[in-house]
Parts: sequence; C-alpha cells; structure tokens
Amino acid sequence: MAFLSNLETPNSQFAIRNLQFLRSRTVLAGALAIHLAIMSGVFILTAGWGSGDFDRFWEISTTPGRPYLDFPVERAPAEVVLIKAIALATGTRERFGRGALLVNVAADATIVSALAWAWGLEAAAFYAVTSIPLLKLLAERIDLWSVAMVSLALAAWKRDRRILTSAGLAVGTALKLWPLPFSVLLALPAPGLRRLAGLVAFVVIGLALAGMWWALAGWSGLYQVVTFRGARGWQIESSVGSLLMLAGSKSRLEAGALRTGSTNAFVTVLMFVVAAPMSIWAVWRGGRTGHLGAAWLASVGTLLLLSALFSAQFAGWLIAGGAIAWAEGDKRLAILTAVAYAITFSFTTFYTSVIDGYFPAVTVVVFRNVIMVMLVIEAFRILMKRSRRLC
Repeated sequence: MAFLSNLETPNSQFAIRNLQFLRSRTVLAGALAIHLAIMSGVFILTAGWGSGDFDRFWEISTTPGRPYLDFPVERAPAEVVLIKAIALATGTRERFGRGALLVNVAADATIVSALAWAWGLEAAAFYAVTSIPLLKLLAERIDLWSVAMVSLALAAWKRDRRILTSAGLAVGTALKLWPLPFSVLLALPAPGLRRLAGLVAFVVIGLALAGMWWALAGWSGLYQVVTFRGARGWQIESSVGSLLMLAGSKSRLEAGALRTGSTNAFVTVLMFVVAAPMSIWAVWRGGRTGHLGAAWLASVGTLLLLSALFSAQFAGWLIAGGAIAWAEGDKRLAILTAVAYAITFSFTTFYTSVIDGYFPAVTVVVFRNVIMVMLVIEAFRILMKRSRRLC
C-alpha cells in the first residue's frame, strides 16, 4: 500500500511522465531511422522505369498540349502544376523520380513535425511506427502531400493559428478533394478576429487556386478528377468492387486502375451526396468536442467507403488521423486504424492473386473494408457522445 501511495506523489508522477517522454522519443527516433532507410531505397530504385504512378506523372508532365483539354488527366490541378515543376527542374525521368521522392520526404517530415507540435511526441511516434508497412508504396505516390497539408492545418487550428490553417486546407484541397470538409473548422468560434481572418484567408487563397483550376482545366477538368478520367468500373479494392470480385466478377485495367463491374455518373454523384454531409458534420462535431482524430477518421473513412476508388495508398490518408485519435485518448479507434492499414499492406504482398480474383485473397480485401466500416462507426459513436465540448 505504501508503494502504491508513493506512485501518486508529484515526484513519482513527474518521473512517469519523463519516462513516457523518453520512451516516445526513443520510439520516434527508431521509426524515423526506418523511414529514412525506406526513402533512401526508393530514391535509388526510382531512377529507372517501374513505378506505375511515377511513370504516369512523367507522362503527364511531358505530353504536349494543355492538360485536361488536349489530353485527359485524373489529377487535381495543383498536383499537375507541382508534377510539371518537378519535371522542369529535373529534366529526365530518372531525376524526376528522385525529385518527387524528395518532396515526399519533406511531406513525411511535415506530418511528423505537425503531430509533434500540436499533439506531442506520442502522436508523432504513433504515425511514424504505424506508417512503416506501406511507406514504400506511399513514397512512390504523391498522397503524402495532401496528408501533410491537412496535418499542418489541423495542428495550426489546435494552436489557434487560423491563417495557417486556411493556407494548409486550401492547398490540400487543391492537391486532393478529400481535405475540403475540414474547412468547416474555420467557421468555429475563435478569440478576437481570428475566425474572420481565417475565413477571409481561406476564401482568398481558395479563389486564387480555383481561378488557376478554371484557367487550366475548366469544368472538364473537375469531371476528369472526380470520375478519374471518366472511368465506369469499381476499383477492385473499393467497398462495392471487392464484393463484386468476391462474387466472381473479373478485373480489368481502366483509366490507370484495376476495376470490375460498372457504374455511372448518377451513382457517383449520389454516393458523394450521401458522403459529403456526413463528412462535413463529422469535422464540425470533432472541432466542437475536441475529437479531431475521430473527426478525421469519420470524414475520410466515409468518403473512402462511399467511393468507386479505394487504392491501397489511400489508406495512408488515415494514419495521421489515427495518431491524433491515439493522443486524444481514443485508443480503440486508433487501433482500428492501424489494423485497417496493416491489412491493406498484407494484401499488397499478394496483389496478383487479388487481381486474378482468388477467393482467399479477395476475402482479405473485403475484411479490410469491414474493418473500415467498424472504424467509421466507432468514430461517429465517439463524435456523438456529449463530452469534451469546446465550442
């Protein structure tokens, strides 16, 4: 009993906190060393052809004519501009891959730094450790860019830096569409004129980027991005596509992705109409109750489940949200995020069997989507609780 009472003294609590700090710092340092090793390996390997996405980015950068208008492009305008800038700076496919990888290194470092700044080393360590399995895949894509912008924006919002939040969300939305619901955070109360300043900054930056989008692509560009160059099938890892594959449907290559079955613009729009309000409410509620991690996972998880496209790298959009949830005490939600991510990695190791429709392999994809459903339900359950109300 005396021993237990000693644990409750201020000195003992201070020692425990120091131990936790040192443990988080050690774990983070070890995980970042692994990140560096993986990124270094990709830096060497991307010198040649082979990464389908980097090859596609180079194709977009070097095709004559105007993107969207003279040839179809499935990437958002800010991505296209950045891809073209890297291609212009590097000049060859070999150097282009390495240049894009260096941008990914910067994005990865931004995510870790933003999490540590706003939620502490424990959140940064969670992200650094959990993201390792798919890091090679993410290093060969550009999904880390938008995750970095949202991580920075939410960290700035937590630190009450509304203008930085506005800039991060505007740029993130220009890179990918999924960060847009997070802009509802700017409407929440803030001391003095900070809310107004944040909203004005977001509108100004957003209008500038929208103007760039319109000048570059027009309405056809938005259609190509939303529909992934007008694709009609369900990507085989999506919630619907995986069930079709489980039922015996065959896969095919369409618009740069493996798809099955068929859908149309009406279904795509309908799914978006259902997902968008849920996603926006989740972020709004998360901002009001102090559950930003749950808000992130509910918002992004809903969009992914109600989408015709759910490629493996999209699971990378979730990990920073899981890290925030862990730091905010929503441990079960964070664990579900890590499990969904790990299962995604597992089926990438036998992806040929998934493509071929091998039943046990496809079952793993379906199981991952079931975990995603559980994750989203848990996130909404947390958000609907009347706890930690901030605003």
